[in-house]
Amino acid sequence: MITYETKTSIEKPLKEVYEAISDPSRVKHWLQGLEKLEPISGTPMQVGFKSKYTFVENGRTAIFHEEMTAVSPYESFTYILESDSLTMEGHTQMGHKNGKTELTVSNKVKGKTLGMKIMMPFLKGMMRKRQIQDFARFKAMLEGNG
Repeated sequence: MITYETKTSIEKPLKEVYEAISDPSRVKHWLQGLEKLEPISGTPMQVGFKSKYTFVENGRTAIFHEEMTAVSPYESFTYILESDSLTMEGHTQMGHKNGKTELTVSNKVKGKTLGMKIMMPFLKGMMRKRQIQDFARFKAMLEGNG
């Protein structure tokens, strides 16, 4: 298992940031490679909400299923994201500080296959870098710079 954390500061009110990150129709604008996001059951940003993410990159398709496991509106949310090869538990914490919204995302990732378990330590940097890039796009989208 690997763990990593990323932080982002966005010059927008907490309410606006939370509503943007909670809006499934906006995710495609900042999540790299996302082709399709399909709700499966439940209500977005409520415990038990399930959805399916389809990513396409370099001619390869990856499918992830997500379930919201905890939600404190305008404060935090936790989810489990699973594919055939890995399970990720993500926790997003938000707060307002000095006129900005601070996002902190913590991840625990476990490989499900022997190959993925072996590769986990080598993938940590790439996964963290990708999340930093995704949140840079999210920040640019909200601040009008992207």
